[in-house]
Amino acid sequence: MNGGPNSFNSYIWVVDAHPEDIDMVDYVKPNGEKVMRTIADYRQLNDALFRAGLGSGSQCEWEDAPNRLHFYVIDTRKDEKGILSYTLAVRSLDGLGPQKRGVALEAQAVLKVGKPNTPVTFTLKNTGTAAETDPAAHSASVGACLNSDVYRLSVSVDGNEWTARLLNGLAAVNFGGSRKVTVYVAQDAGSSPSAKVTLRVASESDPSKVAMATVSVLK
Repeated sequence: MNGGPNSFNSYIWVVDAHPEDIDMVDYVKPNGEKVMRTIADYRQLNDALFRAGLGSGSQCEWEDAPNRLHFYVIDTRKDEKGILSYTLAVRSLDGLGPQKRGVALEAQAVLKVGKPNTPVTFTLKNTGTAAETDPAAHSASVGACLNSDVYRLSVSVDGNEWTARLLNGLAAVNFGGSRKVTVYVAQDAGSSPSAKVTLRVASESDPSKVAMATVSVLK
C-alpha cells in the first residue's frame, strides 16, 4: 500500500541477483542465541542488486525465459556531479533479429610488460549493419536504442606464471562503431620471458560471429 491521501495498492516484483538465503543474523536473544532472517523477510533483498563487471560479487545479467528476453547490465559511469548512470541492454531470445551481425578485433602485435597489471588494449569493432526501423512499430527515440550489438568477452594467456584479466565480460557497440577493451596483464617473478594474450569476442545475438586477437607480451 502506498501512503498518503491518494493511497493505492501496488505490487513491485523484484528480480533477486542472489535468490539464495542471505544468511544474516536478525537479532540475538538475551540468552545469546542468534535468530536468522527468515526467507520471507524483505531484507533478503539487501543483496538483490545486479552490478556491472566481473568480480563485483553480484550478477550482471538475467534471462527472463517466459517473456523471451535476456537483460544485461553492461556498464556504469558517473558525470561531473557524481551522478551514477547504468548502461543496460536487452535482447530477444527468439532469433537473430533483422540486423546483420559481425565483429572484428585489432591489437598491436607485441607489448613489453614492465609493471603489474599492465593494460593491453584491443579495439573491438561492430562490423554488422543495423536494420531500418519501422516508424509504425517504434518511435524515433526507441529506434536509436536498436542500433547496437552486445558482445561477450573472454581472455586467455599462454605462458608460465602469467595472468590476464578483464574487468568486464560484456561490451555494447553501435553498428559500424568501435570501442577499446582493456586486458590487464601481470607476471610473477619466475614467469617465462614471454607469453601470448588472446582476447575472444562473440556476438550474444549470433554466437557464430566470433573474433579473436593475440598480443605477444614480453618481460
